[in-house]
Amino acid sequence: MKKLLFLLAVVAVSCDSGADLTPYDPNATLTTTLLSKIIETDDSGNEVTTEFNYEGYKIVNFVSSDGGSAVFIYSGNIISQIKYFQGTTLEQTDLFNYNAQGQITSHTMQIHESDYATREDYVHHLDGSISYTVWFGTIDSQPDSDLSGKLFFENGEVVKQETYLNGSLSMSETYTYDANNNPLRNVIGLNQAFLYQLDIGGMARNLRQTSGSTNPVDITYTYTLNGFPETSQSTSALEGGVFTQYFY
Repeated sequence: MKKLLFLLAVVAVSCDSGADLTPYDPNATLTTTLLSKIIETDDSGNEVTTEFNYEGYKIVNFVSSDGGSAVFIYSGNIISQIKYFQGTTLEQTDLFNYNAQGQITSHTMQIHESDYATREDYVHHLDGSISYTVWFGTIDSQPDSDLSGKLFFENGEVVKQETYLNGSLSMSETYTYDANNNPLRNVIGLNQAFLYQLDIGGMARNLRQTSGSTNPVDITYTYTLNGFPETSQSTSALEGGVFTQYFY
């Protein structure tokens, strides 16, 4: 289970009847689709089951059969903290800050055992792109930075990411998506908190391909009748394949 949510090619936070392709509607009823469980199987046959729990449309936690879990803390309708555990040990805390428009302005990842932390500060531009700077240090202070980047969007999804090391372009990645529904699209707050964590695989849609990096990824899906993933098969150059089943 990855710390930045999970290995789905799912999330940040759904084609046809059942759920339309608009952002979460706070007046919707609980007939709207919510992901309840995934089963991931790698190339070696290792299987991990993860179950998701909610209060209404707010995610409370997820619990995995490998001993990993996470607890989500809200401030109103935005996610302010996520605490990641292995067994009963708190391993990582993610903190999120937002502006008055609900846009994320910073994300801090604290690794407790090693007293290590990173912080990304985000600047939102009028053309819709977003720049970020990554800072490194201890949990109390992150004074050092040699890494920055810029994100470009189409239809609410990140389609390109440029990464800079000491001010020089070091990598440019592109991302493509399907036209169907992301399994966690209807969960309150995931879109703000995870817009830039591409490990979770898209916002309204599902990540299909990344290119331009040393670890390109390809993902194929089968879908339910109302356009949510039923299964996916991901392959990557460095990490091999993962077959995922989705339950709602």
